[in-house]
Amino acid sequence: YKYFLRKTYLKVFKELKDTVMFVKSLPNVSRLLANVPSYMIFDDHEITDDWYLSKRWRLQVLKKELGKDILRNGLMAYAIFQDWGNVPDEYVPEAPQGGDTSPITKRTELLRKSIEYCGDLKNSEDRPAVADEIDMLLGIQQVAESQVKWHFNVRTGDTRTFVLDTRTRREFDSLDAPPVLLSSDAIDEQLPLPHPDGASTPFTFVVSAAPAPGMQSIEQLAQPLYASYYGMKAKVEHNDLTDDDVGIVHGFAGADYEAWGFSVKGLESLLDRLANYKSVILFSGDVHYGFSSVVDYWKGTSTTPRARILTFTSSSAKNEDAGKWNLVNTAFVQRLMTGIGNNMEK
Repeated sequence: YKYFLRKTYLKVFKELKDTVMFVKSLPNVSRLLANVPSYMIFDDHEITDDWYLSKRWRLQVLKKELGKDILRNGLMAYAIFQDWGNVPDEYVPEAPQGGDTSPITKRTELLRKSIEYCGDLKNSEDRPAVADEIDMLLGIQQVAESQVKWHFNVRTGDTRTFVLDTRTRREFDSLDAPPVLLSSDAIDEQLPLPHPDGASTPFTFVVSAAPAPGMQSIEQLAQPLYASYYGMKAKVEHNDLTDDDVGIVHGFAGADYEAWGFSVKGLESLLDRLANYKSVILFSGDVHYGFSSVVDYWKGTSTTPRARILTFTSSSAKNEDAGKWNLVNTAFVQRLMTGIGNNMEK
């Protein structure tokens, strides 16, 4: 009993010490970010874990007023505190004096309606009437595609950086299938052809929240096994689930089943488009581990790679994932998954 109390005390003390250190460091981090130009794109935690995970999720959440409230509030906050800095020319809070007859951007329309929304909330407890107009802009009023397009690209030195929105421009093959992170229309808009800078650009930066391609041992072994186990062991009476939720549906939700690699169609479409840029450096995060990878892309019977894609994934600098994954992440398991004695060719 004394041993248990001592162990608990030491654990609580360590967590309190870590919390104090975290709080003390926040002003330094805030000052750094305030003085370094940053480009941002949302993934899941600006709203809630794995939002738009599946078509079923989308339909269930967007049919509820509370679900729409959470999405609306989160996206308005993202627009004002993050996206405005990405493309400031697309955000005009007030019309110039004398009127403005030129068409306004969807981002400007969202900003002005958000200001009206906050003013209405300040003056009344009733739901602002402008909420429905905002929901139409965000594609959450009629479960439609967002009118506001969140992706952007910027000149960065001698090259260009394309920042992808892989969250609101998804495609779903069925109610519970893993999402295609970018629909065909979204790929055309976010990764245009021909390259805006022409064929002479030395390489192209691309930012995708989820890695493409991801780690083979995770996406082809660990997550599918975990999804099956997690879904099959669920019990309706203990998990507040319906009969329809138990099984693979529940397993997909529990295992964050939304990587590029879970949709062959989606991953192949992305790689095929990136290959047109010849040399690509792709930055990712999201997955709670860091890694780098190299992909040489062939098409048809050519003996010469059409493109090379380097992926650098930086995620969770301090929050180490469960130790049980260490074996899965080893070079030995990676070698098994990518073909013993040979490099994997897909």
